[in-house]
Amino acid sequence: MTHNEIVGWDRLVHLTGRLSVIMLVDSGHNDRVKQRMSIVEELIEDQTASLHVFETRGESRLARMFSLIQLADWTSFYLAMLNRIDPTPVTKIDLLKSKLSEA
Repeated sequence: MTHNEIVGWDRLVHLTGRLSVIMLVDSGHNDRVKQRMSIVEELIEDQTASLHVFETRGESRLARMFSLIQLADWTSFYLAMLNRIDPTPVTKIDLLKSKLSEA
């Protein structure tokens, strides 16, 4: 997100203040990556409706990865419910699998 994604925000001026951002951060990141994420947050926060930073939990790298996977999955499900969208049809995923099986 520190290159192409940031540049893309300049193209979204018509959506300024209408998008929410969720940043997923690994507590095990080195200091340079943490600094980069902090700067990204500063660069885009004034263009968002809200910005939320979630940090991994767990001792091992695997535990931390699964903590974010679970958080992202439940967040996606909750947002679907809030917007009265059934999250169970995965038509595009089924199409992707079908096309991959043909190759």
